[in-house]
Amino acid sequence: MKMEQDKSDKLEEKQSIKQIEDKTLKQTPETDSFSESCDLSTQLIEEDDIPNIKGQSSFPTEGSHHIGGKPWGDTLYKPTSWKEHSHLSSIFLRGVPLTVKLEATKRLGRVSHPVSHVIYQVNVEHGQWKWTVEKRFTNFIGLHTNLTFFRGKEHLRSGVFRGLNRMFDLDHPMPQIPRFPGRPDTMMTSPEHLEERRAALEIYLNTVLAQEMYREQGDMVSFLEVSRLSFLCGAIKAKEGWVQKRHGDSRQDGCCEWQHCVRCQLACCAHISTQWGRRWFMVQDTFLMYINADTGEIKEVFLFDSDTRVGLGFREAGTRKGFSVKNLSRTLVVKSYKKRWAESWVEAIKENIENGPGRDITLKNKRFESFAPVREGNAAWYVDGCDYMASVAEAINRAKEEIFVTDWWLSPEVYLKRGLDRDDWRLTTLLRRKAEEGVRISILLYKEVAAVLGINSMYSKKRMLQHPLIRVIRHPDHTPLPIMWAHHEKCVVVDQTTAFIGGIDLCFGRWDNHHHRLTDLGSAPDSKQSELDRTMSGSSLLEGTKIVNSSRPTTTSQAIQSVTMQLLAQHCVLDVVLAPVRSAQAEEEQVSKVQEKPEKKTLRKSARSVMLKVKTMKTIRGGNDSDEESLCSDDDTLPDGALFSRKKPDIKSPDGELTWPGKDYVNWIVRDLNQPELADLDNADRLTTPRMPWHDIGVAVEGDAARDVARHFIQRWNHLKTEKLRYNPKYSFLVPKAYSPIFNKETKSLLKSSTSVQCQVVRSCSTWSAGQDLTEFSIMQALVKTIAEAEHYVYIENQFFISYVKTGNNVTFSDVKNDIATALFERIVKAYKARETFRVYILLPLLPAFEGDIAGDSGSGMRAIMYYQYQSISRGKNSLIYRLEMEGIQDWQNYIGFYSLRAHDELKNVPVTELVYIHSKLCIADDKIVICGSANINDRSLLGDRDSEMCLYIEDKEFMEGRMDGKPYKSGKFAGGLRKQLFREHLGLLEKPNNNIDITDPVSDAFYNDVWNSIARTNTILFDELFAVLPTDSLTTRKASRELQTNVRPLVETFGRDVKRRLGSIRGTLVQFPTKYLCEEDLQPASLAKEGMVPQELWK
Repeated sequence: MKMEQDKSDKLEEKQSIKQIEDKTLKQTPETDSFSESCDLSTQLIEEDDIPNIKGQSSFPTEGSHHIGGKPWGDTLYKPTSWKEHSHLSSIFLRGVPLTVKLEATKRLGRVSHPVSHVIYQVNVEHGQWKWTVEKRFTNFIGLHTNLTFFRGKEHLRSGVFRGLNRMFDLDHPMPQIPRFPGRPDTMMTSPEHLEERRAALEIYLNTVLAQEMYREQGDMVSFLEVSRLSFLCGAIKAKEGWVQKRHGDSRQDGCCEWQHCVRCQLACCAHISTQWGRRWFMVQDTFLMYINADTGEIKEVFLFDSDTRVGLGFREAGTRKGFSVKNLSRTLVVKSYKKRWAESWVEAIKENIENGPGRDITLKNKRFESFAPVREGNAAWYVDGCDYMASVAEAINRAKEEIFVTDWWLSPEVYLKRGLDRDDWRLTTLLRRKAEEGVRISILLYKEVAAVLGINSMYSKKRMLQHPLIRVIRHPDHTPLPIMWAHHEKCVVVDQTTAFIGGIDLCFGRWDNHHHRLTDLGSAPDSKQSELDRTMSGSSLLEGTKIVNSSRPTTTSQAIQSVTMQLLAQHCVLDVVLAPVRSAQAEEEQVSKVQEKPEKKTLRKSARSVMLKVKTMKTIRGGNDSDEESLCSDDDTLPDGALFSRKKPDIKSPDGELTWPGKDYVNWIVRDLNQPELADLDNADRLTTPRMPWHDIGVAVEGDAARDVARHFIQRWNHLKTEKLRYNPKYSFLVPKAYSPIFNKETKSLLKSSTSVQCQVVRSCSTWSAGQDLTEFSIMQALVKTIAEAEHYVYIENQFFISYVKTGNNVTFSDVKNDIATALFERIVKAYKARETFRVYILLPLLPAFEGDIAGDSGSGMRAIMYYQYQSISRGKNSLIYRLEMEGIQDWQNYIGFYSLRAHDELKNVPVTELVYIHSKLCIADDKIVICGSANINDRSLLGDRDSEMCLYIEDKEFMEGRMDGKPYKSGKFAGGLRKQLFREHLGLLEKPNNNIDITDPVSDAFYNDVWNSIARTNTILFDELFAVLPTDSLTTRKASRELQTNVRPLVETFGRDVKRRLGSIRGTLVQFPTKYLCEEDLQPASLAKEGMVPQELWK
């Protein structure tokens, strides 16, 4: 009887399986028609297109042709409780089939697992995503039971309104749940029985999943290990599910606060008494993430790095059912409900680390010890801010999902494009427009010490926070003590696909082009202001127009706040303005009188003296300035006293008339930019002060390298979110996109033109700047290796050059730690001994861009920087030139040269000059390698534990025919093209092309000596003779510099007949860097001066 009963049960089960198969086949056309009618454009992928991948992860491959999935920003950053059900909170993609296939993979012991000793591997496919989950028969029983109860509850709930639904023909039958094959595993005594069971369970699951009502049910979602974030456009599908996460693991060490525990012998004492929270845990290609399902908020994003380790068991997690994950920033401790589940989690994490699409991130011993590996991608370069900002503006304008911006200084009112339609390209306008389109914008700003630096990042933050999708974080907080270092990075990332890096902040004073104009009076200035009376001569001409520039600055401190200080400052300014009128003898007499009889002036006497000098000035200037406002007019009510503007600063020109409106017109040495929140007010007098041109370089990259840049930004953002804003729901953790090729292949380029290159992201960061234990200084390592391995030349443009030689004969102690000068020294010595032709070009600004007079008391900050630069270049026993001479290389000029840039223009028909401030951070080697970013050549930028920096190391893959040292040479399309563009600009070949000048070969004597050095030397002589500029090699003391400022009248102001001809002989902007300027002075700041009281590491 028992055997007959078994046979009848088997027969009944086979019949039910056949009925279910027939029913499924009948439902297939309906499912297909439903998917075709759906609006989603997800393309179905054939089974042969994506190979079956073992393990828990779904790694998309290049066989896929469409990027499906949910929108990135709306799904990630709009948290809603997972208990709420709406059309926005659906788990699966609507209209995309969901199918499963079962395989019996393991058998457990029948004694220990009598009901379900078989483990089934459930292979799930949903559109382009494929993943696997392991289940036992008891899991299927629990799923079926919960679905049955769910259907019953829904049936009772709908019964209340069943009559009304029938009346309006809205009643739809509740979908049936298929028959469940309920015989336990112990009754599966043969392989045939097991195969029948597998087929029955597979058909059961597919039938249930065909009903949308059941596949969105919570128990089915947990069974398939999916969530609302499983099918994002830009992510992979890997293992996820419920875990218990230990609270308090945001600490970096993951241990108790005082480290007094027995973790080395047994386990961390933090395991003994702690709290655990239920979280939905997700494994991705390069990170872990867990979510609070009650709120839908992302609670943490745990990034993988080269130090990521996974541990299992009691010793690592304090429980047999737990595991821990560690990286350079923190330790994460998690426990599961069963040990087998913890093992599966560890296996899934290791699978992603070792074989996932982002596995290169976790590799050890990457080049330069960088966090990022070498990548293939496309890159573009931009010389000067005009092209760079225009490209950034275009990329932002085409952003679809998110924008990352980090700057040392950000000016909300800066125009990224200039012209009649510039209002649309104002930074605040552009970002607000994108935020209104749904693009999420995250901005990181350096938080300055307001008493020292006037960039006013608080105003920038408030001004940018004009939409809920725009979020700004400032850092560091300078508590409890001020942090001496800065976030110096300049970076823009669009949709994690395109990244812009360089030395160009999106702020005032950075926009410029290769013309480097010095004046900007608008298209139609007043004729009386723009024309000089050519009948005037001698001192009368100088009285009418006093040109103020870096060689003859008229400066006061930014800190003037009180009326008394304003009046005294005006008193001093007027004394300087009147200086050219006085003769040298009268000036000496006045000084002697002051020394003999000092007078302590009260506020009333100071004001009376100021008014008297104003009256004298008006008498001297006569009718030429009748339309201008008095220095003591209503301008004194302005925050800065309007000390340097002889016209009302609130007069605005028509839109598009001024190229550099308001605060964008700046001369940093004459007067540092003050009150940036008053963006429309001029910072300098356009009628007397030429602007300081700004030379800078930026690069853009697309592909996986852009993902690496975005990853660095995300690391910094999430570190600050954890440190400062952990409980602020308005600020979310950012999530990196996957590195899988399927998500990069169809992305349209945001760059107008680019070159195929190999690139690597290098950076300087440490605990304070990025929250990681390891200090990374891969920028310095990249520079040192590039210089050491250069074969023909090294070309450097940088804002600073502070680096001591630490090898060779008679080495002394060096308090400057970076190795750039050492690498240059060793490479030149190597070339000298091998009798090779090797050139080093180093371009630096003539003066640091600090407000002050280099020859006066206000220039102590400038001289502090120059002290360390001259100690690095030509003075001191560790300087580069001194070391080369000690090695017997007396003709070091054949190997290395130091250069600067200077431009000239006309201001009111008076020739004027100003140094071109070099702010680039660039190194080019052999027309093949480019290193460009935000890092200066000093300890602050290169040691890693000081300023945070980022650069791109770019190698050419495409080459052109060129020449090197007179021989045919393969010149890189990227590096060689950038080098040639810079040479054309500096040598004036963009304005005046000259076919006789060949810039193809940067090493040959014909170019290096007869063109480059010849033009630099000629320009230097002409600027010295025509403009009497500072700095110059002919002045070795501050006294001589002051005499030049006060007693020597520039030749161009005499309007001699040959002045115009000699000005026309100046070619380009290239000049020699004065290595002997103030060589007889001690440039170190006085010990009691404010520059001497601060730690000297600030200057280095």
